[in-house]
Amino acid sequence: MPRAVPTCPLLLALLLSLVVPLSGQRQGGIKRLWEAAIEEEASSIECKASAISPRDDSVWLVIGRRAAGEMGGPQKLALRGLDSTGKPLPETSLDFLTREATFHRPMNDLIGLAAAGDGNLLMVWSLGEIVVVNAKSRGVVRQRELGPGRPDLMLTRALALSDSGYLLIGRLGTRATAIRLNRALEVVWEKSPYPAEAGMFTDGAVLEDGAFCLTGEVGHGRAASISLRAGRFSANGELVKSVSLPGQLLSVAAAPGGGCAIVQGIRGASGVEFWFRNYDREMRELSNVRLGSDIAAIWPFLLAPVPRTAGDYFIAGTERFHFLLSRVKAGATVAWTRSFQEQSGSAEELIWNHFLLPAKQSVIIPFTAMTVRSNMQNQVVKVMSLDPGD
Repeated sequence: MPRAVPTCPLLLALLLSLVVPLSGQRQGGIKRLWEAAIEEEASSIECKASAISPRDDSVWLVIGRRAAGEMGGPQKLALRGLDSTGKPLPETSLDFLTREATFHRPMNDLIGLAAAGDGNLLMVWSLGEIVVVNAKSRGVVRQRELGPGRPDLMLTRALALSDSGYLLIGRLGTRATAIRLNRALEVVWEKSPYPAEAGMFTDGAVLEDGAFCLTGEVGHGRAASISLRAGRFSANGELVKSVSLPGQLLSVAAAPGGGCAIVQGIRGASGVEFWFRNYDREMRELSNVRLGSDIAAIWPFLLAPVPRTAGDYFIAGTERFHFLLSRVKAGATVAWTRSFQEQSGSAEELIWNHFLLPAKQSVIIPFTAMTVRSNMQNQVVKVMSLDPGD
């Protein structure tokens, strides 16, 4: 699951003063197929998690609500859907769903939402609680708790697999861990396949042959000079090949031929540099390109394949809290970069908590937008469907 940007107003003001524009020419057009907004006069609304159904391209969001103008504290969470044309589907409170699932932990540590091909949605909490919901009926199909007796389990991401099972990643104690579940939420295997210095898996992508690529953070000690690792794993969780990289941020997507592509953030004396790198199935680097840099903050840069064009990728980030979308072509050339300057009446919108979801024929981008005026700050959730073009 993509990392959320903190919603503290003072931090916002500090980050706005520190971000340096990325390199790359502002060019290239992209067509918006539809847009949708979730907004309420009495509530500040935030996008917490998102997924797209491989079955029908419906978009699923977990949204959080606070009273209008409030920027911190607990939120009331709900599951909200949009069909493939952006038409809203009924909303269901997570309080209702978790009561039905006899699940009583606090709601705000939800870390992931995954949509499976059987029409079900998986919601995962960081300490190992799992609830599967039927997207059509909104009923709880099954539930499981992986955390009891293992207080050192911390999940970071959930991936849906082609057999309607799931892959959960994170850490167990000081070791990166991966857990494969079948559609009945039974554990197929659980492994910590990296060397002991690999402390946590942070992102993953399912590959063409049922294998997967996982990226993770490396702990301190004898590997203190290395802070990232990316690896290709077989469908049964065995490490095939891995590479060590400098940096503090790594996003990953599948590549044609069983390889993978990453966006890497490397912190240096002048800030953080971002790179795109492409690997074959043996984790040999095929190409790379520098995307740009920002100062003082490690910013979320998300990566997804471009629908209909093998080897091309979209990379989504933010520049001065405006949404920034780049297209990287096979061979790692930046084809174009576009900044979306959203406006709400006379006030500028600041964008955060953005997600990047490839559909069959389009790319879906949910995000949180905050309108800032002299006496008011309020948040809404918006969703854009974009035609990827050629």
